[in-house]
Amino acid sequence: MTRDVQVDHRIIRLEEDKSHLRDELAQREIDHKARVEALEKTVAVRESRVSELTDQVAALESKVRDILESGQSEALQLANRIADLVERQQTAEARIYELQPVAERVPMLEAAVDETKTLLHETEGDLVDREKKLFERERQLADISEDIETIASRPVAGPVFRLLTKGKLRV
Repeated sequence: MTRDVQVDHRIIRLEEDKSHLRDELAQREIDHKARVEALEKTVAVRESRVSELTDQVAALESKVRDILESGQSEALQLANRIADLVERQQTAEARIYELQPVAERVPMLEAAVDETKTLLHETEGDLVDREKKLFERERQLADISEDIETIASRPVAGPVFRLLTKGKLRV
């Protein structure tokens, strides 16, 4: 009978171990479900953030396209203005050449030639200022394009992205 008692004790101990293992398994399942839910929430938040960032990138790209189109339009206007100014300068130089023999004889014509030259110099000054403005605008567009490429090529930290979207990083 001792052997039967020992077997009974072993059976009881195995039943207790089995019960303990079931409880442990149940607790692990609960922990696992909680972890899965937490991970699903994290994934949902990240997907939402990615969606927001995608929308912001699309908005930035749209702004850059608008600025680029505006810059191209301004560049075309400046090119037309430059062509007009060159034509005016050539016309003025041709006129000066035609009037030169007469200007040597008539002091009033010399004064008119000097006035035309002064206007040409002022026009050239305006042209230089506009070229400087055009160069600065092109540089700004290049900086914005660089920013867009940076945004597209790697994740951008929140504070830096906010600076980019508010236009305070490079303008």
